Amino acid sequence: MEPVAASVGVWQAVLGARREELNALLARARAAGASPEALREALVEVGPAVEDLAARVPRSALDALAPALVAVVCELVQSSLWTERSPQRWAVLTVMASLPVALTRSPQACLDVLVTGAARLSGSTDLDAWGRRLAAADAVITTNDELRLAATVAAWRSGLVRSRGAALRSAAALPDAALAAVLDLPDAAGEPSARQTLAANAADPFSWPQLPATGLVASYGGHRGLGGPWTSVPRVLGAHRADTPTWVVRTDESDWVLIADAHGHTVLRAQDSALTAVVEGPEVSPDAVVPVMTWADEVTGAHRAQGAGGTDGTDGTRAAASGGAVPGGAVLVSRRTSYRVHLVRVP
Repeated sequence: MEPVAASVGVWQAVLGARREELNALLARARAAGASPEALREALVEVGPAVEDLAARVPRSALDALAPALVAVVCELVQSSLWTERSPQRWAVLTVMASLPVALTRSPQACLDVLVTGAARLSGSTDLDAWGRRLAAADAVITTNDELRLAATVAAWRSGLVRSRGAALRSAAALPDAALAAVLDLPDAAGEPSARQTLAANAADPFSWPQLPATGLVASYGGHRGLGGPWTSVPRVLGAHRADTPTWVVRTDESDWVLIADAHGHTVLRAQDSALTAVVEGPEVSPDAVVPVMTWADEVTGAHRAQGAGGTDGTDGTRAAASGGAVPGGAVLVSRRTSYRVHLVRVP
């Protein structure tokens, strides 16, 4: 069947075609406390996304989507999660229509990935980038399992640093085309393949195309009054052994754990993490990092990332065979006058 041309009334027609079944879903939501007005407004809001989707999928796909979509909307309204700030609502209204292949294959599985994923990732990653990368891979993903794996890889690629291990394992099961799409990597002659890029990152977590081989890579933290976590100047104490680079940072109020790689970072109070206060590796001499600095200041702490010597999850090779310093010269640096710490790469 050819796709239905998008026009005003497609969503209404789909709802009308399954009126009895959908009315039962709405009745259960109202019985559970959902406002009839809120349900009606939410279904009206969904309309433009369905109209957009109607230009790309057969009418039969829209008919199959309707019960799953109405059920999701009812659940979110009933749980007071259909609001302007809701990541679940955002996923339905913004990302759903960009996954026509996944929705045609399995409406319920696709909506589950989008709604559950958006809820878990909100505040921890770039949701827009996550949705865009999933959409880019939609045409070359062939199963629901691949969609779930792609969502994990896209979350890491979009900034969820703590999912790095899961993402590397998930990437191994994705087809090459889907992996390249979800990683936002060019498929061009002369460029490293997605597998090669991922293998390099497994060995060196700060290895990625366009990231500098030496010098300043990123800055983290900042004063709380400007959106950072700290109210005093931080000092880098050392690094934990871990497959994803992990450092301990001390401020006047607390010790903190900073986890970072090429795509993102997170800062946690030390007592809120599972890590002990034990740190590994000798301090790096200021003389080694000053030449790659972009500012003049006193270095108060500098420590290399320490590899755990685990597997990278892609081909079973060791992420850091020696269990010592991570390859690539990644060093976290603190300085006397800055509320931020800086990741630099030294020769």
